[in-house]
Amino acid sequence: MNLYLIFSIIFSLLVAFRGGTRDTQVYADTYYSINNFPWDPVKFYSDSGMEWAYGLFSWGLNSINIDVVVFFFLISYGTFYFIGKLSQILSLSPFSVIPFYLGTFFLIQQLMQIRQGFAVPLAYFLVFHWGFKKGREYLPILFIPIMTIFHATAFLIPFTYLIYKFSNRLSLYFGRRLFLIIYLALSIVFSYYILNSSQFLTLEKIQIFLNSDEFSSERSIFDIVNIKSVVLLILALIASSENLINNNKYYFLLVLFTTSLAVRIGFIDFSILSGRFGSALGFSEIFIIPLLMQDFFRNKLYMYFFSYGYLLISTYITLNYQAPYLLDDYFTPLI
Repeated sequence: MNLYLIFSIIFSLLVAFRGGTRDTQVYADTYYSINNFPWDPVKFYSDSGMEWAYGLFSWGLNSINIDVVVFFFLISYGTFYFIGKLSQILSLSPFSVIPFYLGTFFLIQQLMQIRQGFAVPLAYFLVFHWGFKKGREYLPILFIPIMTIFHATAFLIPFTYLIYKFSNRLSLYFGRRLFLIIYLALSIVFSYYILNSSQFLTLEKIQIFLNSDEFSSERSIFDIVNIKSVVLLILALIASSENLINNNKYYFLLVLFTTSLAVRIGFIDFSILSGRFGSALGFSEIFIIPLLMQDFFRNKLYMYFFSYGYLLISTYITLNYQAPYLLDDYFTPLI
C-alpha cells in the first residue's frame, strides 16, 4: 500500500498541474469566485451548475488562500484513495485495478470531469464498506440523498444497491446469470420510457441539455463503449465460475455494470445522459475485470500481459477517438 501511496501522489501531481483541459477553467473560476460560505445548496447549484460539496470544499480552501493547484491535487488524491480502499474490500491489489482505470476513467474524469470522478469512487466505497456488513445492509439507503450533494449521478450507486437487495431472492430463483439477462432487458425498456416521459423532459437541467447541440445529440448503438460493455458482460456471464458469481460483492458489481449497459442503450438518443449515467455505473468494470482475471487465469504472467495490454489499447482509444483534444488541452495554460 505504501507503493500505491507514492503512485497516487505522482499521478495526483500530474492532475494538479494540468492546463486548460475541458471544464478545468470553469472549475478554477468557480473555485476562486466562492468568497462567502454557500449556505443554500439549491441556489449554489442554480448559480454555478455544481453540487454543494464542491462549493463547500472550494470555500474551505479558498478562504485560507490555498491555490487551485492544491485543490485539484486533493481531489485527485482522494479519488485514488477510495479506489485503493475499495480494492482492499474486494480482496484485490490496487495495482491489479489501476491498469483498467488509467486509460479510461482517469483520463476522462480526473483531467476533465473531476466532480463525477471523485464522487463515484466515494459512493462505491461507502456502499461496499457498509452494505455488506451484517445488520447494516440497508444503511446505503441514507447515501441516496447524501451522494447528490457530491454529484448528481453518484446517487445511482446506492440506488442500484437497493435494486440488488430487493431482487436478490429473484436472482436466486432464476439463477444469477439468467436474472441479469432479464434485468438488462427490463432496464433498457424502463430507461427508454423515462427518457421519453413528459415529467423528465420538463426538468430544468434536462431542458438546458436539450437546447444544446453538443449535449442533446444521439449516441450510436455501435459506439465503442457500448460494444466493449456488451463484450465484457457476455464474458462475465460465460466465464465467471460458480464461486465467483455467487460472491455477493462481485454479483453486485455485475448488477451495476448491467444497469450501466441498460442506461447507455435506453438513453441512446441523449448522449450526455447516456454517457454520464453509464460511466457512473460502468465504473464497476475496473473491479470486475481483475476479479474475473483472478478467477480465470492461473498464471500471473498472463494476467500482467492482459492488464497492461488493456491499458495501452484503452489509452490509445481514449486519446485518439474519445478525447483526441486532451493532450493539447493539457499543455494549454489556464487563464
